[in-house]
Amino acid sequence: MKTSQFLSGSMVVAVVAAEVISWGWQWYLTRTFYTGVLANCALACVLKYTKETLWWARGLKDSALLSLYVTTLYVGLQAPHEVSGGVLSTVFFLISVSQKFLVSLVIVVVLDKVRF
Repeated sequence: MKTSQFLSGSMVVAVVAAEVISWGWQWYLTRTFYTGVLANCALACVLKYTKETLWWARGLKDSALLSLYVTTLYVGLQAPHEVSGGVLSTVFFLISVSQKFLVSLVIVVVLDKVRF
């Protein structure tokens, strides 16, 4: 896949939409802007590659299912590090998981619907 085919205007719109969701969702946490943008760019690249080569997400149901699988992968990798036995850490982790699902869903839907 060529770089010109991989990078597109829909990627930029998807990252901006993910940043808006992230800033609105994590108002209670301190958040570094540059690392958040970098993480959303990486997530958008992974989701675009997955959507174009492995998973043809057409429609909201397919997009939600792909986002659920990505979020499940996040849960499997991060739960041992984030949940330290307390109820409060578990609640914060579940809030973070919900935010990751919403961000990945927004990215996949924008990549599917916006074309330019």
